[in-house]
Amino acid sequence: AQLRRICSLKDCTTIDITKDGKWLAFGARYKAYVWPINKSTEDVPETQLRHHVFVEQITVLKFHPHKPILAVGDKSGKITCIANYNSEESKDHIRSIHHWHHLPVGCITFMADGSYMLSGGEESVMVIWQLDTGHKQFLPRMGGSIASITISPNHRFYCLGLDDNSIRLVNSVTQSIEQVI
Repeated sequence: AQLRRICSLKDCTTIDITKDGKWLAFGARYKAYVWPINKSTEDVPETQLRHHVFVEQITVLKFHPHKPILAVGDKSGKITCIANYNSEESKDHIRSIHHWHHLPVGCITFMADGSYMLSGGEESVMVIWQLDTGHKQFLPRMGGSIASITISPNHRFYCLGLDDNSIRLVNSVTQSIEQVI
């Protein structure tokens, strides 16, 4: 029950927390900030706060479920994965770029095992990225801009939230829309 000011921002557009609750990330304009939540309270939060600068404005960010990787989507349609975001040395931060979207990336999520990353945006196409090989699959014509993606625990369904407030339940095996809400 202690309140700490991490930093003050005008335009925080996206936020995420690691599955284990140890790291917090948030994006504002051209910077992604990463903060270790459970550090000693004697440490000054400002010195713990790490930031990553981007050329394009950040639209969304998401932590990998098991590895120290932070995926950051931007307005140009690129997804930059920052490996070793938790290192204090910036030379240890390894960036890889995944680019298919030509409009801003609206959402990113990972499968529970971390082997696939899913992304969506204004193109009405969900992209499934196989992280180890770089192979990608496309689920087109989803009916509108994709604002969120959730995966069922058994990986059988993808639930897509669209900007028009509709929901598409997609069968991951047949890759067809089974239900529209």
